[in-house]
Amino acid sequence: IGSNMASRVFEGRRGIKPSAKRPAVALDHALTFDVPGAGFAEPAFAAISSRTGSECHGVLYTISPLDWLRLCASEAVPVAYVPAFLTVECYDGRRVEAVSLQAAPGLPRRRGGTD
Repeated sequence: IGSNMASRVFEGRRGIKPSAKRPAVALDHALTFDVPGAGFAEPAFAAISSRTGSECHGVLYTISPLDWLRLCASEAVPVAYVPAFLTVECYDGRRVEAVSLQAAPGLPRRRGGTD
């Protein structure tokens, strides 16, 4: 599950072709912008963080193992991010085991990051 919902980026620029995609929510998680970015163009990057009582809405993509590796390479796993295994709830009520990306342990956090 992720916040990168723009098809032109996920499918176009990155070349990842999901076999399915559906809206979902990760309960007890929040979307944060505390991973240091690249200057004024992108001052912070998003990550998912465990936070009781919060909800992180996004898109649940079904992708191939090769596309998962491509995604990890484009997101600097394991330097900037590490996989986060969680259960998400699709908007139709189904619960699904999913993987997202959280900030890597020890990564300096951007001060003043927002949720």
